Amino acid sequence: MQMYELIEPETIDCIGCWEGNTQQFDMVVGYSLFGHILLFATESNEYAVLHPFRQSMKQYGAFENTESFENEVLKDEGFIEYVFEPEHLQLVSEHVGLLEKLEVYIPCPYPMVGGSCEPDTYSKGNVWVFIELVGQTHGL
Repeated sequence: MQMYELIEPETIDCIGCWEGNTQQFDMVVGYSLFGHILLFATESNEYAVLHPFRQSMKQYGAFENTESFENEVLKDEGFIEYVFEPEHLQLVSEHVGLLEKLEVYIPCPYPMVGGSCEPDTYSKGNVWVFIELVGQTHGL
């Protein structure tokens, strides 16, 4: 099961209110189906993952290219289990259905305002709208 989408790099302004909260990371190269944002710093070739519900970002260092980052981080079993949560993703996708391009699964309500993240609480929506609304909920 696919757990993330790599995209043609977009400037950081595509993530709206998060733009000033990503340090040196100035490009978006993808997103997980649960709305984690995959970031890239053009000056240093570093990659990071934005965890929107936690309002945190984990940096993974420099890689030769996005394919190397994908192979070493995104396809790592520990990363897959912790970030992509494949069993939970399977249950959510069975409840909500398949996603279209630029869509993510969204728990309603968000966990930081009391949502349970149970599979039957999810819907789907546009990744850019989702990330903006989560950021606004955090007060960004």
